[in-house]
Amino acid sequence: MECSRAICVILAGISLSAAAGLVYAVGPYEPTPVPEPTYRQPRPGYVRQWHIFNDSQTDGILDPGDTYVETFSNWWTPVSSHSQATYRDHQNWGPGYDYASAPMNWATYTLDPDDSNRNNPDYNYWLPRQQNALHFYMTYSQFDNNDWATTNYGNTPLTQQIVRQRNLERNGWALGWVANDYNYQQPQGAPKALNLDIFIHRGELATDIVDWGVSRSNPHVGLSNDVDLTTARDTVGADGGLHPAEFDESTQTYSWSLNRLRLEANHLTEAQLATLVGSMEVKESDPYNLIATALSGRTPAAILAGGPKAHDGSNYLYEDAVLARHLYPDASTDGGAVSGLGGYSQYDPQQGNWADQQVIRIDIDPAMLLERNITEIVFYDFGFSDPGSAASGQVQPQPLIFRVDDLGRLYFDGPAGPVFFPENRIYIAMVDQIPEPATLALLCLGAGIGFIRRSRV
Repeated sequence: MECSRAICVILAGISLSAAAGLVYAVGPYEPTPVPEPTYRQPRPGYVRQWHIFNDSQTDGILDPGDTYVETFSNWWTPVSSHSQATYRDHQNWGPGYDYASAPMNWATYTLDPDDSNRNNPDYNYWLPRQQNALHFYMTYSQFDNNDWATTNYGNTPLTQQIVRQRNLERNGWALGWVANDYNYQQPQGAPKALNLDIFIHRGELATDIVDWGVSRSNPHVGLSNDVDLTTARDTVGADGGLHPAEFDESTQTYSWSLNRLRLEANHLTEAQLATLVGSMEVKESDPYNLIATALSGRTPAAILAGGPKAHDGSNYLYEDAVLARHLYPDASTDGGAVSGLGGYSQYDPQQGNWADQQVIRIDIDPAMLLERNITEIVFYDFGFSDPGSAASGQVQPQPLIFRVDDLGRLYFDGPAGPVFFPENRIYIAMVDQIPEPATLALLCLGAGIGFIRRSRV
């Protein structure tokens, strides 16, 4: 949600309780869903499990032979996945300085305006951050999951049209990340590089969910840090929020036709759209004509040309590509978010149709790890949801820590020892098993025997 700047004191992460003499409740708390009639309630299964694999086969796709590593649950928030990242200039550094992200759950958002905790940053759960670490989270946004085909959000028809256009396909879930931590007591320093390639297989989904409604998902860049302050600012559709440009799926570009409405409403021109796109550190790209040099030679185009293939012999396609090329100083954070992940899965292990699921592939820059800019990668495992609670898993996540050895190789300490990630590639899958063909044969044999036994009864 494009959250109100009336509570922007929370974004600074600074508690004013001592100065104001206020007594706050102990926190943090899980949010409660927004009760407004324009909002849909969270969908069934809004907190779900996601599964991490490595690329044991070293072929660029998640297929039999790759190794299951861990399972984690997503976060959730009543505001948008964009606003959840709380991206802004916390100390009014102004142009020329690196803005910071500090993701939080916005539990304060649905409190009564007279509630003393409304401006209490400690009531919210803030994603833990540390220097030289890259932090990932999956999240569900109640705002993103409104029915944007029918929801009129905003005070004017123009505002409503801009918000609808921006959010129409952002149902589903989002992947977010933030690197490093910020420190306002030291100079910003020389920038360091953070490079990621994110390829998504079957992320788009349009489906009708019983007793909830239509879900329309298509992966988009929901947040890109360090966008140009003039051309990214939306004072018509977002109350001054900084937003990336919208990617046009029909042309596989950041077209003027798709971005014209919002930019002209903010008195910006087509030339200034180019400025905005040029400033974005997180950009969507045509997967088969990448806008930057890939971190691995196993690009979607290379896989299309030479395989491997999907389970049925068809081409294994990455329909979406997001390239992150961050520069951030020691004293700041940097991050992004990809929203509109539909969570598609029709996988049946007895059929072996392992490609019939959404897969998020993340390639980590090996140079970044070798140079020790990033010394560990953390995925946060948020547990069960209990809205309004201070004891739910949503405010007590468990970190899954992936370490980096002296050769710049990513690994996870599993029960049987370290599990390495060839080419520093991570998969996030919908299911936790991709059986080998021999295992599949046994599953089918077992099912057949079961059928024979049942037929004899």
